[in-house]
Amino acid sequence: MPTSRKPLFFVQLIKRAILQELGEAKTSRSRLAEEIAGKSLDTFFFISEKQLTLADYLQKEIDHEQHHMKQIEAFSKLRV
Repeated sequence: MPTSRKPLFFVQLIKRAILQELGEAKTSRSRLAEEIAGKSLDTFFFISEKQLTLADYLQKEIDHEQHHMKQIEAFSKLRV
């Protein structure tokens, strides 16, 4: 493979890996949504000795996903 094509090959490989990871995350989130459907948002539970409500947890997940979306958007604008 010519040297000039190597960076493109690796970018395509990374993109495929990212898309696969996103697909797996989507499946995981869908399963979680099905499991918590119908539960009260005031339901308490613990993660590493920290007490959260379902509403607290979901808000943190939303914030975290928005952070990742900004990262993906920035990555998609890179010129490689």
